[in-house]
Amino acid sequence: MVSPWENGSSQLDVVAMKLLILCLTLLLPSWAVAQDIPRVCREAEALSTAPDGDPAEELRLYEQCLDQNPAPRVRASALFNMGVTYQDLGQWRQALDRYASAVRVNPGDYQSYSNMAWILATCVDDSVRDGKRALEFSRKACSLSADLGTLDTHAAALARNGRFDEAASLERQLIEQARKIEGFPAELTAEMEHRLALYASGAPYTEATRSTTY
Repeated sequence: MVSPWENGSSQLDVVAMKLLILCLTLLLPSWAVAQDIPRVCREAEALSTAPDGDPAEELRLYEQCLDQNPAPRVRASALFNMGVTYQDLGQWRQALDRYASAVRVNPGDYQSYSNMAWILATCVDDSVRDGKRALEFSRKACSLSADLGTLDTHAAALARNGRFDEAASLERQLIEQARKIEGFPAELTAEMEHRLALYASGAPYTEATRSTTY
């Protein structure tokens, strides 16, 4: 999964940002041109927010966007979005590669760090998981933005490294915070409670199949 937060709070942030970019490029084309956003990049953004979008076509358009050597801000965004798409498709190594490229362009991209940590900590594929690197990236993400999403990922990384007491304590705090947020998705709270139960029992959390972030 992109972390549960890409399908929830973190994911809500990502979707909101994509929609904002889409609205700006549709309503203010002159702004888009002024910011040197290639047309193909705008097309890829539009496709990524469409409910019936074609992931393969989206990735193709983003590759074309990168071929045009866009501004660093646009390049980093394209790489991050490609990472999210690959992660949703369960193509973990490709996702990790795009996220790693994104943070090389934009070292402040905490979502890419968090998504890499999530994959490395929770991936269903044993050959992909790497607890040590997951903890390294989750710490980096939290140092840039300590929100519910990055901290939830950090708890998963702690658990993957056998630090279950710390993971359970952190997850418990996050659940308490989430319950105080009006409108916080009940399904996300339930997922966090499930992970807490695992950590409390001395087990890490592993994705059932695929996944993306908050």
